[in-house]
Amino acid sequence: MSSNHEGQGLAMIEALILKKPVISTNFSCAYDVLDSGKYGLIVNNNINCLAEAMKKFIFQGLKFNTFKYKEYNEKAMLDFYNII
Repeated sequence: MSSNHEGQGLAMIEALILKKPVISTNFSCAYDVLDSGKYGLIVNNNINCLAEAMKKFIFQGLKFNTFKYKEYNEKAMLDFYNII
């Protein structure tokens, strides 16, 4: 996912739920959803870093922890209700 800003990286969450590898640029939502790199690769937002990450995925594969979407959802709901 290449972006400068996302409010809620829905495509990223969907990919994680489907157990797809995620490579994302370093915007704030990526750190939240990917738990600072625990669930996917976070790189600088430039073509060279993205290309290197994609090459790494193609030639070496990427292994990350399984995304715990129920826990993520519970935390998101709790955070939401604490705000309102």
